[in-house]
Amino acid sequence: MSDVSDELVRFHVPGHGPVDAVLPTIPDDAPYRVREGIARRRIAAVTGECPCGARVDYFADVASCGHNVAEVWHDRRCPADTDRLRKAIRRWLR
Repeated sequence: MSDVSDELVRFHVPGHGPVDAVLPTIPDDAPYRVREGIARRRIAAVTGECPCGARVDYFADVASCGHNVAEVWHDRRCPADTDRLRKAIRRWLR
């Protein structure tokens, strides 16, 4: 299993301007479901919409540290859905 790391990505949020976000990289040796789930989460973060149709609310909440927290609810069949991705990662790590 390769090391999973994060990268700082800058993109533009309509109505707000440039935003910096820390996004996970996609491990080359991960199974398809893990790679696809992470890829879709990255796509959603940067474009505002996942291929499953879920839209990102970039201003859903302000965390205790004063930063905005984005929120997105993927279709339950989408590989980026939190429960599906969590299960895929657990299977991979066994």
